[in-house]
Formats: sequence, C-alpha cells, structure tokens
Amino acid sequence: MGLANISKINVHIRVLTINSVENKCDSGRKYHAKLLSQKNSFENAMNCATFLHMSFSLLRFTLYITGLFIVAIGASIYLFGIFPIVQFAAPLADILLGDISPLDHLNHADIDSEMRFLAIFYVAYGMIILNTASDLRRRMHRIPMLVAVVLLGALGRGISIYFNGAPHGIMLILLSLEIAVPLFILMLQQRAKHRLF
Repeated sequence: MGLANISKINVHIRVLTINSVENKCDSGRKYHAKLLSQKNSFENAMNCATFLHMSFSLLRFTLYITGLFIVAIGASIYLFGIFPIVQFAAPLADILLGDISPLDHLNHADIDSEMRFLAIFYVAYGMIILNTASDLRRRMHRIPMLVAVVLLGALGRGISIYFNGAPHGIMLILLSLEIAVPLFILMLQQRAKHRLF
C-alpha cells in the first residue's frame, strides 16, 4: 500500500472521527435542550398547580369565614334582636359614610319579630356554606347557587332603593358586601374548579 493511500485513509478516518464527535455533540445539545424543555414544562406545571391549589385553599378559607360570619349574625339577631346588632354596627357607617342618622325605627316589636324569624334562615344559609367548605371538592357545584341567592337579595335592596330612596348607611355597606363577596367567591370557584383532583 502506498504512502498516498495511507494518508488518504488517515484523512478519511479523521473526517469520520470529527463527524462522529460533531454528531455526538449535536445529539448531546439536542438531548440537553429536551431535558431543559421538560424541566421548564415541569416547572410551569408545578407553578400552575401551586396557583390552582392556592385558589382552592383561598376559596375554602373564604367560604369558612363567610359561613361563620353569617351564622354569627343570624344567631345574634335570633338571640338579641336586630336593634342591638345595628347599634353595634352604627359607628362603622358613621366612619365610612358619615351617616349618623338614628336607628330607633328598628327598635319596634313588628320588626324585631320579623327579623328574629328570618334570622334562622341566615343561620341555615351559613351552615350550608360551612358544609360546602367542609368537602369542597365534592360540593363545589353548590357555589353558583349560593352566590345567586345573595346576589338576588342584593338586587332586592337595589329595588327598595329605587322605590323608597337610600336607606341608612349600614344597609349600603351591607349591599356593597353582598355584591363584592359573592363575586369574589365565584371568581375563586372558577379558578379552583379547573384544578385536577
């Protein structure tokens, strides 16, 4: 075999070796890129799962707080009547709205009787919310109905304002809560229901 042939073979071997190394490097880069992409996908999935879990936890917490508040208000009205409750809340209306109008008209036997009767429905509604929160994964479907009940009540307040004028500031504060809290709960429910259980 001639020297020229040996040189050609050496060059050919070097080219094959270089091509093989480049192919391995290219494969390594592709593999590394694939791993990086999988890692990013995993991190994105984890971030999404964490966000959804936070929405679910915040929804459950909000339902517990709302349910306890409604039960406490209903039980207080049932036991003590409406007048002491609104007297307790009157300074809040004064601070927020500057409404210092008297509430003596609520200290009447007819109103007290009606409010004590209705208070038990507040307690029942609050208990349904607490029951929903206690097993939220299976009972989340109740939330739109629970929200609708309060929003319809708020609409009733709006109809009263239209026909009879603005009530005491406490009622306006309640109206704003009866709109804001249910909509916040509904927003959390829409986010949390997409969570994979």
